[in-house]
Amino acid sequence: AYLEKCCPPTRNSCCPLTHRVGISQVIPTSELVDNLSAHKTPKVHRWLLRHRRFHLHFTPTYGSWMNLVERWFSALTTKKLQRSAHRSVKELAADIEAWAATWNENPTPFVWHKTAQQILERLAGYCSAVNADNLNAPS
Repeated sequence: AYLEKCCPPTRNSCCPLTHRVGISQVIPTSELVDNLSAHKTPKVHRWLLRHRRFHLHFTPTYGSWMNLVERWFSALTTKKLQRSAHRSVKELAADIEAWAATWNENPTPFVWHKTAQQILERLAGYCSAVNADNLNAPS
C-alpha cells in the first residue's frame, strides 16, 4: 500500500482536503478515515458535495484497529520514533517524511490474517466476557 503524505502542522478541516489536490481528476476514490471530527466539518461536507467522486468511509468509533493503516503507524512508532530524538516539530516531520519515502520505495500491503467471521466471533466473545464481568461486579 502506497502512503499518501499528509503531515500538516495542525489537524483541522483543511487537512482532509489538501492531500486530494494531486489525485487524478477522473478516478472515483474511496478513502477509509477515522472518526476525527475534522473529517466531518461543514467545510469537508461541502467539498465532498462538489467533488462527488470522493467517498469517505469511517471506521467505527473506537474501531481504529480495523484500519490497517494503523499497523503502518505502529511500525513507524516502534521502528523509528521510539529510537530517535527530535529537537523540533520540523525535525520530527522531516523524519516521518523520510520514513514514508523509504516505505514507498517498496510498499507492501498489510493483510488480515483472520477472516471477518473469525474477527467478529472473537469480538463477540470479548463483549460477552466484559458484559458478564460488569454484571457480576459489586455495586
